[in-house]
Amino acid sequence: MAHPAIKTGFWRDPSLLTFNRPDHAPWLDVLRGALVIAALAWVVLAFDQQRSLIPITLGATFTAIVETGPGRDHPWETMVWSSAGLALGAGLGAIVAENAPVAVLISGAMGLICTLIAAHSTRTALSGLLSLVVFTIYVGYPGPTEAVLAQMGLILLGSWIQIFICIVVRSLTNRQHQPREQLPRFIDIDQWQSGIHQRHGIRLAITLMLATAISESSGWAHQYWLPMSVAWMSRVNFVSTRSRVMHRLLGTMVGLSGIGLLTHVMTLHGDEWLPVSVLGAALLIAYIWVHYASAVVGVTLYVMAAFAMAGDPVDNTIIYRMLDTTIAAALVMGAAWIDKRLQQGLQVVD
Repeated sequence: MAHPAIKTGFWRDPSLLTFNRPDHAPWLDVLRGALVIAALAWVVLAFDQQRSLIPITLGATFTAIVETGPGRDHPWETMVWSSAGLALGAGLGAIVAENAPVAVLISGAMGLICTLIAAHSTRTALSGLLSLVVFTIYVGYPGPTEAVLAQMGLILLGSWIQIFICIVVRSLTNRQHQPREQLPRFIDIDQWQSGIHQRHGIRLAITLMLATAISESSGWAHQYWLPMSVAWMSRVNFVSTRSRVMHRLLGTMVGLSGIGLLTHVMTLHGDEWLPVSVLGAALLIAYIWVHYASAVVGVTLYVMAAFAMAGDPVDNTIIYRMLDTTIAAALVMGAAWIDKRLQQGLQVVD
């Protein structure tokens, strides 16, 4: 019989070595999604529009994640709704970015809203999570207020191009479709009232507010990384949160080590980072449903390379990425542990 510590120990999460989920995305879909992202990035850079790089590739990348997620045999509905959520999340984040107190409050509200959306379906949970992640990015990476609509439009453009290519390729390959999954109501109040989603929503809201307050007051480069990491790591219970945190820490360390090694072995400038970004996007799309640590390696490579192509220096941000991830992990685990202890106390009282 296996020792309990091997299964439950914080530093011995067996899921870190598990890659064999049967519902992973077909590699053809992964390759096509990555090629669309590469083509969009190349066009943007060719026309010297670095400021457009982040939103258009972000829309294409997150939409590709949606395609390979739950219900991927009929992804159109979820992809379209998710593209709208991405644009709205980016717009709201950009609007409140210049007012730190408002950004903190809205971050909490977004955490609650996205948890409410997630309460009834894995597919809508994905849409809510990605919208929340984009919101945190734009809160910590503000641009000119007058460019909000343009940023939202670019996210939609990247998303819709990915959707269009997906539809064309699937039609040409005559992919066999499974019966359409029956979607529940958009907001399922009964699920929300079950208790676990309420606690998760409150916990996520509080943690996001703390993370946003810390990032806004720190003055560090790329303040979005801390609240974004909180959004990715927070799960509905203690065990799944602990596993997610371990994957996030390991993936970030490996991804940043890869970026650091690249910067010391060779000197990359501008669009020379494009292959790194595309590789990162492909890893993210391929492994987000299979092995989260590997997906985090991908998202770290993708984000660091994308911002480098947009003109951001890489060397002086690596340490802040790791520090932000560690602080986010501490916040998320602390909130999950407190929630667990409170529930244990209530059970004793009952």
